[in-house]
Amino acid sequence: MPTVTTVNPFTGEPIHEWELMDFSSLTEATTRARKGFCDWRHVPVAKRVVRVRGALDYFKANREAIAGDITAQMGRPLAQARGEIDGLLERFNYLCDIAPEVLAADAVTKRENFHREILHEPHGVVLIIAAWNYPLLIAASGISAALLAGNTVLLKHSTRTLSIGEQFEKAFGDELLQHVVMDHANTVRLIEEGDINHVVFTGSVGGGEKIYASTAKRNCDCNL
Repeated sequence: MPTVTTVNPFTGEPIHEWELMDFSSLTEATTRARKGFCDWRHVPVAKRVVRVRGALDYFKANREAIAGDITAQMGRPLAQARGEIDGLLERFNYLCDIAPEVLAADAVTKRENFHREILHEPHGVVLIIAAWNYPLLIAASGISAALLAGNTVLLKHSTRTLSIGEQFEKAFGDELLQHVVMDHANTVRLIEEGDINHVVFTGSVGGGEKIYASTAKRNCDCNL
């Protein structure tokens, strides 16, 4: 099985070796995400908020370990790594605060004999491709919005900061979020052929162009 290794950028020493998932494993992960979505989408927004806020306890309880992972894998000073955890908690809590209002149906001008409103429906399975330079915050922006809106998530984190993707899965549970470790070829294939409904990407211009080209080959939303 092909592998990828996270490396300490300061010492050059290897930290951890990860197995790259083949397309069959990615298909299984997508199937689990689809099954999770079928249940999660029907959970009332207020209960989604409670579940998401509860997951934040994991980041509080494992604050030092997560900060240490950030420092070891991408070189941010430990004090700043701790600050990124504070930023993640602030971002999630803000979106939890506004979710009931933002996701409520929009009223449309009344018309006799008609009931009209605009509903905010979830996409389905969301693939989030996160960058290494703010490994918590960049991923958190997509994850918080996706989960609160009723979607489930496949999270592909940067190969430099893979343990952060794993931390998100531990926090939210694999029925809502799965950390997927894959190479560029299988990322492209998953977007073009996989059972996903929305892509969120943060990264280089070149990477964005490739992701956009892949989404253009299928009926899939793209948020770059």
